[in-house]
Amino acid sequence: MTTKLSAAATLTWLLLALGGTVQATEVVSVGRVDIQLPGEGWQSHAVPDQGNAISGIGLTHRQQTETRVLLRRAPDQTIDAVFIVRANVTGKGRFSGVRFPDARCEGPAGTFAEGDPPSPAARSFRCLYVSAPGAVGDPVTYFRQMQSALDVTSWKLAPSMHLMAAKQYANTGAFLDVTALVAPEALPTLTDATGQAAEPLPAGVTPASVQWGRLLQKAVTDSVYSIRGKLPVPDLLTSGAPSQSK
Repeated sequence: MTTKLSAAATLTWLLLALGGTVQATEVVSVGRVDIQLPGEGWQSHAVPDQGNAISGIGLTHRQQTETRVLLRRAPDQTIDAVFIVRANVTGKGRFSGVRFPDARCEGPAGTFAEGDPPSPAARSFRCLYVSAPGAVGDPVTYFRQMQSALDVTSWKLAPSMHLMAAKQYANTGAFLDVTALVAPEALPTLTDATGQAAEPLPAGVTPASVQWGRLLQKAVTDSVYSIRGKLPVPDLLTSGAPSQSK
């Protein structure tokens, strides 16, 4: 289950939808999930979503899904965090026995990836991957193609951003897929050693990015298996603050 948005569609909805700031204290709903955003400066935009066909217990069901894009502006008007969030609206509890025999946890070349190993009888699927800033061509290019639309508002993407993806699919049909671009300066340095990767990281993938990605993955997994679906996004620093003149 994946979502692919064309550059043309991206530019269209962005030009039409830019506006409507979401305050930090508000909850943004995406399907059955309520997202609590960290900090201020967020905006939320809907994206067309055609839904999923899911199969279980001998039946096939057209699952209603929703996708939203969340953008955060830093004080210098640079966008330092982007989230594409997709989740089911229907399907949870209606079906059981959904399988994921072909699911593999792997990101683009040069990324850190961890998750569930492939299995023909897999009843769930979990996957996290984290890239080095600017190391991934296609997804970053996709966001760069928003630039002409962003120019209209005098916004621009941070020049260097980690690409991360956190996914969780359950055999009930419930799922949550979060793809994020985050500027390195917006990632906090965490002191919890449990977030450290045991193996050497790919070039450019930092411990801070893996630690933050693992927190996001845990929040995504907890949301899918919770009744209320709440998703508290891990804290981010405020990057791009204007310098103070002395």
